Amino acid sequence: MQHRTGTAAIEETERLDTSQSTTWYSGIAFPIMLGFVFTCGTNAATTAAIPFTTVYFYLQIALFSIFFWCLFNILYVWINGTKKHDSSAWYKKPISRVSNLVNGRLSLLRFEHREHPVAVCRDALRILCCWSPYVLLLLPYNIYWDTGDQIAQALGVSAFGKPAGTVWDHHPFFDTFLYGWFAKFGRDVLHSIDLGLAAYVICQTIVFALVFAELLAYLKGKKIRNGLLAFLTAFLCLFPVFPMMSMTITKDVTNAAAMMVWVLMFVKLVDTDLTALKRPLFDLGFLIACLLASLTQKLGMAIVAVCLIALIFGHYRALLKIVAVVFATCTVVIVGVLIPKYAYGPLRVIPGSSQAAIAMPIQMLGRTAHEFPEDVTPQEKRQVESYLMYDWGQVAYNYNPYITDPVTGFQLRSEKSNITDFLKAWSSIGLRHPLTYFSAFVALESGWFTFNGPIQCKSPDEQKNKTPVPMFMRPITQTSANKDTFGKVDHILSAGKRSKTVDQMYQATLAIPVVNTLFYVSTWTSIIPFFTLYYLWRRRKFTMLNDWMRLLPYWISTASLLVYPVSLSTLDNQDNPTRYMFHALMLAPLAIGLIAVAGKSDSRPALSSKEQKDTSESE
Repeated sequence: MQHRTGTAAIEETERLDTSQSTTWYSGIAFPIMLGFVFTCGTNAATTAAIPFTTVYFYLQIALFSIFFWCLFNILYVWINGTKKHDSSAWYKKPISRVSNLVNGRLSLLRFEHREHPVAVCRDALRILCCWSPYVLLLLPYNIYWDTGDQIAQALGVSAFGKPAGTVWDHHPFFDTFLYGWFAKFGRDVLHSIDLGLAAYVICQTIVFALVFAELLAYLKGKKIRNGLLAFLTAFLCLFPVFPMMSMTITKDVTNAAAMMVWVLMFVKLVDTDLTALKRPLFDLGFLIACLLASLTQKLGMAIVAVCLIALIFGHYRALLKIVAVVFATCTVVIVGVLIPKYAYGPLRVIPGSSQAAIAMPIQMLGRTAHEFPEDVTPQEKRQVESYLMYDWGQVAYNYNPYITDPVTGFQLRSEKSNITDFLKAWSSIGLRHPLTYFSAFVALESGWFTFNGPIQCKSPDEQKNKTPVPMFMRPITQTSANKDTFGKVDHILSAGKRSKTVDQMYQATLAIPVVNTLFYVSTWTSIIPFFTLYYLWRRRKFTMLNDWMRLLPYWISTASLLVYPVSLSTLDNQDNPTRYMFHALMLAPLAIGLIAVAGKSDSRPALSSKEQKDTSESE
């Protein structure tokens, strides 16, 4: 059969996409799974326990499942909406008048959405104009406590208990040197560390705007529906979390920028069926993006490697699959082997403690020690205590269901401690208390799967009978730094009227019904990821393997949140999870755009002007 081309084929594809539908129960497993996860997360976040033996628990699962199924159906219809409308509709005339006004007198405000360097820069400038009120109010910068210690280390001050002049790689050394370079530039050239750090956040904000402008231009090139493109554009321009976080200095925001660049390159690589790897210039840029995404955060290397290795399951040429694996291997070898071996010494970098990699198993042991302090053999106790810096009783006393730091203690008893014996003890104890381990895991990561969380909690019993609070994203609006470290190199900025104004504006927005649903942490860490799976599964007759491959970085990077040492903010724990999940928020507009064009982008090549003319004449 001859393959149809041109506008007729495109219109036929649109007709099939919007006229054919799947059964009402298609993909229902995803809202049910999310309902179960949300029920576990909600109970763990508010009471630090999961009531498996109560009827209420299973009624909650049913209620959440029905809610998410209805929500997913509404979102499915909205994203899968048709572009055809009645030309005589009542709203056509006023919309046409507004369009003429914008295209004429206010053309500077109209986004171009073209993948051309000049057009992308102009669109980025438009985004920056929308962000400018927040940027101006939050100048010069906001930093987290640990970031202040990183900057102090880069400037030669002792921090994190390490000798002066050294840098501890518990927080990525690349970020430490990056922030330190701007601080030194401000001190030596601009005669103000504040101005140097302000220059950094301005550069960071510009990078975010350019990345978002490129994202929107890419989606326009994939023939996304105009209404949905307009919504995503407005969201990226007006959602206050983006400019507020861009004015913050922390490793998670830095990594989000680097990861976003890498993800866009990965998606375009999949678009070409990996043939872009034949271009040396693309290879160089892609390798740099891989390295930056890996150096700016510990989990970045794992996300990059897993996504690239997963490409071997795609329908691509075998040689190109091998090249993709080579990129993954090079990234791991350079970041994980060569740099630690040859660069740490000259740069005076102290490797991070290995306990951070197994924080979750330590947290599970902490809960078991808290609930069953006597149920441990002498050998198991000896294996645990020879590895951790705390003994069994201290682990039980320090256990906090919502953060790992009290039980890990940031370090091991000795870097030569035997992890094999520790894991043997962890396994044998877990076989006796599997539900305790599960409860410990869910309590620690419950912030990603709940609308409400705890006020405070140092033990599971303390949260009972206390009113939970909404788990909103809460970007910082003022600097929080250690006077004994960062305070030695620069004055610590106090909250001024401008930062308080931003905070008051943000709190007022959180009070607006419906709108505030966009500010829940779980909207971006669980609901949207599950919905993208639901959407593609429901449209599986129209989607292709590439449609799934493009979303790998989004799903894998969001799933990486499950290994984070904190997901909730309480009075006992002032560490807000917004910075940890910021990359999930940044990637969500791209993910929504990609599912909206699923099944269309691969079958709709752009027509040349000659092809369009020939098609028009034939019709």
